[in-house]
Amino acid sequence: MIATSAGLTACGGQKAVVAPPTPLALENTWRAGLFVTGYGPQGLGPVVASTAIPSIAASPDPSANPTVGSAPSGADQEVLGALGMVESDFATGYKVQLIDNGDSLSSPTLDFCNATYPSETQRTARRQVVLIDPTAAPMGVMTEAVMYETPAAAELALTELRAAELTCDPQAPVTFGTHSVHVTQRPTDTLDASGLTSPAHRVTIAVTLTDIDSGAVAEVLSVWQVQGRVLVALYFNHGGGNSFTAADLTNFHALAATLSGRLLALPTNVTHAS
Repeated sequence: MIATSAGLTACGGQKAVVAPPTPLALENTWRAGLFVTGYGPQGLGPVVASTAIPSIAASPDPSANPTVGSAPSGADQEVLGALGMVESDFATGYKVQLIDNGDSLSSPTLDFCNATYPSETQRTARRQVVLIDPTAAPMGVMTEAVMYETPAAAELALTELRAAELTCDPQAPVTFGTHSVHVTQRPTDTLDASGLTSPAHRVTIAVTLTDIDSGAVAEVLSVWQVQGRVLVALYFNHGGGNSFTAADLTNFHALAATLSGRLLALPTNVTHAS
């Protein structure tokens, strides 16, 4: 079971009213997906270091001093850690854990379709976590929370994603580590957007990934939402060539709305939103 809550945007988009947690079924169609077919954990783009399953490390104490130039301040990590999915969102036994380099700016946030993303240089902190089932297997569900220098930089990230979405050629191979993949986009206009940030402050992309050499197929559904200088992304992925079920999409929306509620509830001294 997932215990989650949908955030409803109030007038002006500054605050959210969070409903009481509602339990939702955790469907077995949430597969490890890309994690078991050789693709990496960094969103939709090429893996920087390795195509292997990421080593899952215990989340560090957010108050600990990070390595200079690697992970930003503990205060920022504490904010980002509470913004993404947390273990209380899920049934007992499910874990939310930091991925390898999940708190490092050396790993990309945006890398869809091998496009160029100048906003990456304006990030000041990031935290990417993965959902682990009771057997310690990754579930193909991740969130990534990011702070930028300014609200304009966060909005630039969405602008860059929209541009990449328009220019992504399904016939042109995209490199994922050592793999060459075709990226085919799917419609997202039927997805439930209630409780999410406004269309101007979010980007949703659904794609099918086909490995050119092996023919392996995986699907990815992602949504990026912004409030001020803070971005939060939700990634769903699975392999096997099967489409997401209605239950999958319900769970995706429930988590996306929960993240929106947390994002919109952040104080302005954090978001720098006007």
